[in-house]
Amino acid sequence: MSKLATWLFGLLAISHLLAEYFSHSVAIYATKPLLLLSLAFIFHRSINGLQRLSERWLIAGLFFSCGGDVFLMFSSGPSGSPFFISGLSSFLIAHICYILAFYHFTPRGIRIHLLAALLFYVIAISLVIYLWPALDSVMRIAVSVYALTISTMGIFAYGSYQKLPFRAATFLLLGAMSFIFSDSIIALNKFGVGLNIWMPRITIMSSYILAQFLIVSGAILASSSQRALDSSGIAASPNR
Repeated sequence: MSKLATWLFGLLAISHLLAEYFSHSVAIYATKPLLLLSLAFIFHRSINGLQRLSERWLIAGLFFSCGGDVFLMFSSGPSGSPFFISGLSSFLIAHICYILAFYHFTPRGIRIHLLAALLFYVIAISLVIYLWPALDSVMRIAVSVYALTISTMGIFAYGSYQKLPFRAATFLLLGAMSFIFSDSIIALNKFGVGLNIWMPRITIMSSYILAQFLIVSGAILASSSQRALDSSGIAASPNR
């Protein structure tokens, strides 16, 4: 990722966080959709096109995340429930896209690490159990499915250590963990009874922006590594 693109994204991220801090709705609506669109543009330019299935799944995840962002901007207030469900659904699809991207970034797939799976799922189930009394029947199903899906994304990110370079896998894992943290704060802030979360919007958005940035950074490194391997394989096998 070029330094100029990184600085421009950082400036956009800071602008959005300032808009959230000062509750400037116009600036929030203007900057929030641009965050994921700019990351999609950076990813596309950094890898010179979408040549692999993993890269297509990753870019699809970014676009569905952008859709989720837009829906959630309208989810507050008494009439916001349909927008919240739509946003949740968009992010659910985004996480499935990321799971498929992580799987295809690792040639011939990965082996699921049992201890990592246990840890991620225990955290997800504990959160759902805590929120259960505050949820209606529809939200219980929606939150449960979502929590298990994003935990699976974390498990696949951890599994990428088996095949990807250390730096790429670390970015993917840290991005997944930041995503889980951000979504957990959203759930606790919306449904947690008696909780007083410090500056929830800043906490949510800063960890969310970091998550998406780390995932894209890891995906760029993973794609570069795969293409380098392909080039060396072609060079070594002239008949291929």
